[in-house]
Amino acid sequence: MESELNTYALITGGSSGIGKALAMELASRGYDIAIVALPNTGQKEVSQEIKSAYNVNFKSLELNILDQGAISQISAWVVSEQMNLQILINNAGIGYAAEFDSLEGSFISTVIDLNIKATTLLSHAMIPFLKKQRQSYILNLSSAAAFYSMPYKSVYAASKRYVLDFSSALREELSSFNIGVTAVCPAGVITSNEIRERIKAAGYMAKISALEPSQVAKEAVNAMIKRKAKIIPGKMAKLISWTRFIIPPGMQRKIIAKNFRKAI
Repeated sequence: MESELNTYALITGGSSGIGKALAMELASRGYDIAIVALPNTGQKEVSQEIKSAYNVNFKSLELNILDQGAISQISAWVVSEQMNLQILINNAGIGYAAEFDSLEGSFISTVIDLNIKATTLLSHAMIPFLKKQRQSYILNLSSAAAFYSMPYKSVYAASKRYVLDFSSALREELSSFNIGVTAVCPAGVITSNEIRERIKAAGYMAKISALEPSQVAKEAVNAMIKRKAKIIPGKMAKLISWTRFIIPPGMQRKIIAKNFRKAI
């Protein structure tokens, strides 16, 4: 699909992992890229890679999206840079594998604030810009964890269920404005060596369903452009997700708990 002149995709957490892969994928399709990410997390490297490979504009804003006033700062940035915003990707998030009572209260708050609050408030702030377009898109990063109650990932899985349900409801509200809303629900994504080892420790199913960020990005963007409600990237992850309709919930939780005990 060809982009319009100076049509931007705004990506949170766009300097590494899935966010970087999404930036590269959209740049390859002709979209100008704007990323929001923590300071000193690879923005210069992403800029160099994109500009050397694709004839698109690139902008970055270094801030912590959880800081007071950050959402307003992003809105002001979009206005000051005169971005013709067509795509919002709420990618920034945080996960973990640990016993709930071993977590610090501050860390729990960060998971909730980043996975839920930031996604919600940035969507709210960017919708007026997206409504100006003939058609536009919101892509929210949920997770395959959203389909399960997950011991040792209880807050993370619940936060991603929120993202999935929020996306579904918002999709209906915004349909009359021709704004598509898609939730992407990947299983394990190999974003670092640490994550690779954690996936291996979680067992066979986790290992065979894990994907590289570039594959997740390609399938996610395809689904977004087609205005699908949700996408589970990867054939094995899709297949495994169907087991939730076959295996009783209590047994699911026992299996998940057994596997994640190995990863903590």
